[in-house]
Amino acid sequence: MAKHVSNSKETSVMNLNVSALNAKQKNIYKVSTIINLGFIDKFDRDEWKDHIEKLLMTTKFDYVRMLIDVEQMSGNIRAYLRKVKSVIDYILLKGLTPWITFRVSTKVSVKDTDEMRLVIEFLKDHLTESLLEKWKFEIELRSNLVSNEAVNAFKLVREVITQELPEVKIGGIGCTVLNANYINFILKHFEVDFITVKGFLESPKKGSLNNLNYEFKNFTEKLVNLVKKLGQDKPVFLSEVGIYLKKDNYLQNTLFAGAYLINQIVKLFPFIAGFGYILGSDIFESDLKVAHRIITAGPGLLTDIKLEKPSLMAVKFINEFSLVKKFYMLHDAFLAGFVDKEIYVLGTNVQYPLLTLGTNFQDAQNIKSYLPANSENINMRVKDLESGDYEIRIFKCESDMLDYWSKFDYYESLRNSDIDLLRQKDGVSVTLRVAQVKNKVLDVKLPVQANNFFIVHIRKKQRVLTE
Repeated sequence: MAKHVSNSKETSVMNLNVSALNAKQKNIYKVSTIINLGFIDKFDRDEWKDHIEKLLMTTKFDYVRMLIDVEQMSGNIRAYLRKVKSVIDYILLKGLTPWITFRVSTKVSVKDTDEMRLVIEFLKDHLTESLLEKWKFEIELRSNLVSNEAVNAFKLVREVITQELPEVKIGGIGCTVLNANYINFILKHFEVDFITVKGFLESPKKGSLNNLNYEFKNFTEKLVNLVKKLGQDKPVFLSEVGIYLKKDNYLQNTLFAGAYLINQIVKLFPFIAGFGYILGSDIFESDLKVAHRIITAGPGLLTDIKLEKPSLMAVKFINEFSLVKKFYMLHDAFLAGFVDKEIYVLGTNVQYPLLTLGTNFQDAQNIKSYLPANSENINMRVKDLESGDYEIRIFKCESDMLDYWSKFDYYESLRNSDIDLLRQKDGVSVTLRVAQVKNKVLDVKLPVQANNFFIVHIRKKQRVLTE
């Protein structure tokens, strides 16, 4: 029997001062968002299109990133090329930009790259070269060992790409922040046009689960320090970000997953050109155990039946904030942004899980018992405003699918009508109030429960035009 951690319940107070006069940083990159598909050779059915459609109905994305394992392409190359064409055609139809990541080992040979060259030539036959050159191409190695073989592998793959597409932008390195020595070594010997790193904490060692609270914080700190350093020379993309402790892990379906993403992006917003959650949907996880599970617990933004996870709502809030032209960090977990006299505040009350060696990540009913329940009362004072009436809209994600599933007693044999009800829930509450500003000051009070995240939008009341 697993020993559960009791949910601590404390309330703290956070006082924030917001003023456009403090916003010195310009939003240079207009942070892009990426849908990660994983390995496209696994796409044997068209079900993936419905999941991309659902993602696009929820929020905006810019790129669709797919992985091609260069050394695993042998066999029926024609069938593989048909899959590639099917995916590319659909991406372009939806007005998105393809992002192709070639994954190789340090033992990749010229012969291995022949079929990779076929993929590029195949695309050139169907599309104009000028269009292809707007895409992102990335090189990623399976292992992260510091070696000359690794550098040579990167150079070999880059040579093949540039021979076919001389003007295309090529990026890498595509490994986690914990391999900083490897990243620095490769970048010292290999030229890239943009840098990619992965920003998720992988499965910790068994004995370190008790310290996972510290590891989450420590990992984010390392990620920020590395990205800040790398971004001085080249654009940096977080190609995969989120939590990935286990492939089948209901923590990924909780509010914490969304709050953790918001917390990371708030800290990284000044330094990144874009990011993608680990996967767009659980169905893109090739070996996910979905048998007898009505709600999957993979590392996607959607479950395999297209239920929205809090992490998708987090992406939506970040997209909304990305509209700002200037911004600054209010606090460790809050950003203030400004555009055309409108104000946005993005933030979260992230509470890290208190896990034990007995934690069962597959236990949907009890996984949330490991999350603290500390709340925060935010007192926000917005200064230097013109006099007049202001609209204050607050969008707050405060529930997750496990909350809604609990109302069905975690029953696995739900009817289609039950699932349709779950699909209508995104966990977001919306409030609107109008307040008058007389002395250039507006006060906003915002109670935020544990792992809730929010975006506040403040603007001067708009006149209603009448005929």
